Amino acid sequence: MKNNKLRLSRFMVFFIFVAGCFIVIAGRFFQVQVLQGEEYARKFRNQCYLNVPVKAHRGAIYDRNGNPLAYTTETENLLVYTDSDETIEKIAREAAPILDVSESSLLKKLMARKGKQVLIARKIDPGVSTRINALKIPEIYSKTEFDRIYPYNSAVSALVGYLNHEFEAKAGAEVYCDKYLKGKDGLRACMKAGSGQLYPIFSEPLIEPVEGNDVYLTIDIEYQQILSEEIRTAVDEWSAVSGMGVLMEVATGKILAVYHYDPELKDPDYKCPKARAITDLFEPGSTFKTVVFGALLEEGLINLADTIYAGNGSFKFNGISIHDDKKHDIISVAEAFIISSNVATGRLANILGPKMLYRYAREMGFGLPTGLGFPGEVNGRLHEPEVWSEYYCAMLSIGHEVSASTLQMARMFGCIANDGRLMKPILLDRVISPTGGTQQRFYPEQERKIFSESTIASLKKLCEIVVDTGTAKYAKIDGIDFAGKTGTAEKPSETGGYDKSRYIASFGGYFPADDPQICGIIIIDEPKEIHYGGITAGPAFAKTAKRITDLENRKNETSGRTIYASIDALKSGALNLLDEDYEGDPDVMIKHADYKLDTKAEINPVGESEWVRLPDLRNKSARDAFTILNSMGLKCSLKGAGYVIATVPERGESVVLGDHVMLVCEDSKKEGDD
Repeated sequence: MKNNKLRLSRFMVFFIFVAGCFIVIAGRFFQVQVLQGEEYARKFRNQCYLNVPVKAHRGAIYDRNGNPLAYTTETENLLVYTDSDETIEKIAREAAPILDVSESSLLKKLMARKGKQVLIARKIDPGVSTRINALKIPEIYSKTEFDRIYPYNSAVSALVGYLNHEFEAKAGAEVYCDKYLKGKDGLRACMKAGSGQLYPIFSEPLIEPVEGNDVYLTIDIEYQQILSEEIRTAVDEWSAVSGMGVLMEVATGKILAVYHYDPELKDPDYKCPKARAITDLFEPGSTFKTVVFGALLEEGLINLADTIYAGNGSFKFNGISIHDDKKHDIISVAEAFIISSNVATGRLANILGPKMLYRYAREMGFGLPTGLGFPGEVNGRLHEPEVWSEYYCAMLSIGHEVSASTLQMARMFGCIANDGRLMKPILLDRVISPTGGTQQRFYPEQERKIFSESTIASLKKLCEIVVDTGTAKYAKIDGIDFAGKTGTAEKPSETGGYDKSRYIASFGGYFPADDPQICGIIIIDEPKEIHYGGITAGPAFAKTAKRITDLENRKNETSGRTIYASIDALKSGALNLLDEDYEGDPDVMIKHADYKLDTKAEINPVGESEWVRLPDLRNKSARDAFTILNSMGLKCSLKGAGYVIATVPERGESVVLGDHVMLVCEDSKKEGDD
């Protein structure tokens, strides 16, 4: 009896224990499934189901004439994900002929990786993609890969900038125009396997990405190439540390070319972190004297025929000497500018006074933002007048104790060339939507008028004499009339003061002298042997001006036969591609002129639109094809990179002006298609 009671008590203890465990488990089950069920379901979905971004096609960057400076190529890869034998057999049977592979090899490949993601084709062309999509097999899906192409990298890389491996803008115009270029990414629902591999969920809708806009800069790539070549030549000739320059359109403030060259920096990918002509500062030296003389003339404090004592090469301000390169005694005010006398300019500046000099310098934009808003752009440095002494005022007047960017200095000469009007610099000309419509256009903006007509007339005359007989006389060349001012500034020393062995040489000006169209400045940093701006930077400016003038003259003479033919010119002829290379003047700066106008081609009206017959672009480089189609009034997009193997629409088809043409490219030319 006692044993029975013991067994019963043990059974009850065991029963209570089991019942308690069951209650605990049931309670926990109730908590997880009912009370916290939604939370755990959400965690599961977050771990296993993801909305993966579908990258949007990034818009292209063009120069003002439609030459591509940066564009995106896209290649389409085909993938399969299924664990169904029946579906695998269907894919092998229907897709193999389209992909030009055997059914058995495709079947073997899919069966070997059943239930896993399988890549079945890389870099397919649009025709194959269309036929695969027509099969309507959801287990076949595509993945697009993008690449960014920079056709003129060596000449314009610092300005255009670059993208990182994640296709994010990191520098230059890529960042400056990013909000227009990047578009809006789409979303695709995917399931994440234990291995971390993502698989698309075909039952969930795909949110399509929105393509980015194209942007047209004010840059002229031909001017850019000319400027870059002349700066590189000057830097190499004088064994300088670096060189930089900016060209602008006088009447509008549009930036036509921006370049810097540092022979020690050799990046094969041309990934320049900044455009130094916009982001770096330097002391302008004697080019700043233009502001001083403009202010003196505007305030009526001098007459160019007046005379001033130039100190015989040296003069003390607050007990500190300022020197000239040569000894001058009594000279005219005009001569003080033409021969660039530091002593005379310093004495004249103190007649003007520090507060007035400060006001005019600020009016000219020194120490202030230009309004461009380019990444890394600097305002420069200009001290408040309260800290100025007589010596400081004199030093400022000769371009020391003030710093500015190359862009700010080019803008200063633009003000002189534009009859005293200071223009806000413009780099972005217009934004074009993926459908070809103009979304936004940017117009010239005058900030202020600084000098009167009489002051400008005197300044222009002085700048012309500087080139004719003054400090820039060695820069003068036949075939171009230009005007401007030289600058030679000692560089600040690391130990304080100025280093008399290191100089910044510069020349700023405009051309043609009698009807200024383009202004700018070229700077040579630490030239060896000769450090004068009139001998080092001046000739580079003169050669740049002449080559640009000759280029424009040739365009005018051959109007209707260059790659910049207008639609009106096309109406009287049309583009007909030639197989032979261009055999014209070897000095012509047209890089892609491998075709000419031919009256056999057609441009016809279609209602209110017009159409052209698409030419044969096979074996043309992507850059050449871009240029050709742009000249015809057509938009372009790319699949792949390298040489054109096909177009969509096909060659010979009629295309309405303004429509898009897809260029299908491969890395090498296709044999037998010439």
